[in-house]
Amino acid sequence: EWLRQSKAPMWMRFLIIVVFTTVWKILYYTPRTHKELRLSRARQAGESVPEMTRLGAWSLFTKQGRALWFQSILPYVGFRFVLLPLLFLPLGTFAATSVLINSILAEILTNMHTFLVIVPNHAGDDVMMFEEKGKGRGEFYLRQILGSVNYPTGSDANDFFYGWLNYQVEHHLWPDLSLKQYQYVQPKVVEVCKKHGIPYCQQSVFKRLLKAMDIMVGRTSMLKPQVA
Repeated sequence: EWLRQSKAPMWMRFLIIVVFTTVWKILYYTPRTHKELRLSRARQAGESVPEMTRLGAWSLFTKQGRALWFQSILPYVGFRFVLLPLLFLPLGTFAATSVLINSILAEILTNMHTFLVIVPNHAGDDVMMFEEKGKGRGEFYLRQILGSVNYPTGSDANDFFYGWLNYQVEHHLWPDLSLKQYQYVQPKVVEVCKKHGIPYCQQSVFKRLLKAMDIMVGRTSMLKPQVA
């Protein structure tokens, strides 16, 4: 939201997003998965977890922040970008440097690929965003369709490169289905949506990326349900 409200020129906002895509797993997923781990452990122990600001979650001056750094981030960085290159040092500095560079490039490309296939699945000026809790099972299913987007589907080769995240609508309807079952039910979901006049969004991942970026920079906004 801060980027949408930023006074920075539009080109700089887009540049910030591009940079963010290269490290988004650490900046976005790491603190959130660590938070869920803390919540799960606290629930099992019957303890309450105090609310934590985003800055506090990263701070070395908080218990949660130190745990994030010393249990998640530093071990990963140390293994991938320090220990692994050092193992090749007996072969020479060129070998060790090559491993380091390749590890960094692999990390960047993996971040960009996962950003590409994950983030646009629920963003765009044609995708509904719900802020209030739904009522009933029927509304639940409707919201999953109106709030999700699919990419091209059909073949194993195609689906492999998307990590089967191109079946986002079906995934939210039935989270426990197998990957093969997504291929089977997807055409049936399309038929049901056509029959009842429900919008079923399926587009190229690159078109969806542009729509998602427009949302992030504040050029467009998500759809919201009209309250009668």
